[in-house]
Formats: sequence, structure tokens, C-alpha cells
Amino acid sequence: MFNERRQASAGEGRKKTLIKRYIISQPSIWCPGHKVIQCEGTPFLWVNCKMYKHIHLQTGSRTGPVVAAVKAEHFRRNFRYILGNPDCTEKGVWSTAHNTSFWGEKKYRFQVPTTGAWYEWRRTHNNELGAKRFGKNSFKLIDANGDVEKVLAAFIYRQSIFGHMHEFGSLDCFEKMEEELEIVSLLVLLGIQNAIRRKSGG
Repeated sequence: MFNERRQASAGEGRKKTLIKRYIISQPSIWCPGHKVIQCEGTPFLWVNCKMYKHIHLQTGSRTGPVVAAVKAEHFRRNFRYILGNPDCTEKGVWSTAHNTSFWGEKKYRFQVPTTGAWYEWRRTHNNELGAKRFGKNSFKLIDANGDVEKVLAAFIYRQSIFGHMHEFGSLDCFEKMEEELEIVSLLVLLGIQNAIRRKSGG
């Protein structure tokens, strides 16, 4: 098992083939909680974050129907997420994204509700994926089912005080994934970015 994981890690340095890219943009630098997610130039999800605590994913527009949500809780390392409108869904169906880092927001494990499969967002500095050496906002998505780790996607943080003020980052997919996994991964990723922002006070 140890050797297999080493082989998987060694293979990670190879250039990945991009099959899909989501662009996450921030319409205003003064409203970091509001974002738009685009695929192939077409907006399809709007992100609204209220008081660092609640994140809603909405379709159609910024005021459209809520299709998923994240709930952060003060003084807790984990956060909860749900597919569907939380106001129309039973309280017990929330899932938990587990912060498994010894310190900070480096690793989060989560499940896809319908399949029970485990995945992990893990901080990366791999320049082959496009990440910066000293950044804290770029993450890779790991398939945590089985002994061999597989990188499915990477979120590359791109926001800068120069140039691309409104581009928050991109989610690059290297493997074909089911739609539910893509949405849950996006949801948990937004929860992680919110946790980092809460901690930094930004």
C-alpha cells in the first residue's frame, strides 16, 4: 500500500490533460462573498455568502433557486453541506466536510451523499497543476477510495491585485466525473475558501 501511494504521488508530477474548466469569478472585489461559476463561458451557478456563515449556490441568477448550501459554525473546524434547498430539506440530511489537517485548512475529506464515496481536497503547491509555491488557496481533488490516490481535479487560485481582479480561480478537471461529484466538490471547495477567508479576516 505504501509503495502504491508513492507511485501515485510520483506520477502526479506528469502534465495532466485538461478535459473541463470551471472559471470562478468575483464580480466585485468589495463583495468577496458573491461569485459566479462559468463553464465554457456560460454562467450556470451563482454563489452568495452571508456573514461568513452560510453559502448558497443558486441557478439562473444571483436571486434564483437555491440548489445547494454550506453552513459554517463558529469555533468548529468542520462545516456542513447539503444538496438542495436547505429551507425545504430535512435537517438530518446535511453532510459534514471533515478538516483532517493538524493545523489550518490543508485537507478536507467529504462524501458524495448518494454513493458514500470519499474524496479529499488537499492543498497543493504543484506548479505542474498551475499552483504557486507559497500560496494557501490552491487545492487538488483526490479520489480517496482505494489504496492508490488519484488526482481528479485542481482548483488554482488566480486572484491578484494586478490584472485579473475579478477572476477568483479555476477548477480544472482531469478525469470525467459524475455531475453530483462535480457539484459536491465545488460546494466543499467554496466552504474551504470561506474558512480560509474567515480565518484571515478578508
